[in-house]
Amino acid sequence: MSLDAARAARLCREATDMRVEAHGTSSFADANPLQRMWRDMEVASRHAITDWQVNLEIYGKLLLGIEPNITELI
Repeated sequence: MSLDAARAARLCREATDMRVEAHGTSSFADANPLQRMWRDMEVASRHAITDWQVNLEIYGKLLLGIEPNITELI
């Protein structure tokens, strides 16, 4: 289910944020591979397929039987 994928992306993003916070500002240096991981996670987790809020809306509409159950944002 896409809600599961969205939750996984959200948890991965939170974990990446924790790593960046622990590493400090040097994690954003071009030479540090962590900045690439952070940037990729930020972009990937904002896609409509993995966006937490969009998937909650879709799931809620599905549970309530509201048509169309896909948000207009996608």
